[in-house]
Amino acid sequence: MAGAIALLIRPLHRRQRRLREQQAELTGCAVDIVSGLRVLRGIGGEDVFAGRYRADSQRVRAAGVAVARVEALLDGAKVLLPGLLTTVVVWLGAHYVATGRIGAGQLVAFYVESAKAVAQGARGELLTDVRYRAVVARSG
Repeated sequence: MAGAIALLIRPLHRRQRRLREQQAELTGCAVDIVSGLRVLRGIGGEDVFAGRYRADSQRVRAAGVAVARVEALLDGAKVLLPGLLTTVVVWLGAHYVATGRIGAGQLVAFYVESAKAVAQGARGELLTDVRYRAVVARSG
């Protein structure tokens, strides 16, 4: 699950960095336009700068959409992957109960533990909990 999310994080960071750079450039262009507006109007260059600003603004908007697209994929993966894991656990557990390999109480206990693991994984606590249990098991 973490591997799938990691595949989305790199492009997200790259696109966020590109967006921030383009926003900084656009802000600088806006400051230049505002500070020299009187001069621009005097020499008739207002339309040229306005056109350039519009084009840069559209570029920044497109970069923002690209960032939002990756963020949406990441948010979807955060919901989909744990849901798939829970579905597999419940299906496999129900199959084991139906074949008599485990009892219904064991299925419920296993489901509760797997649901806790999914929730901890979503919060980034799973590895800490697994390491703690390994230390307790070795010392006990």
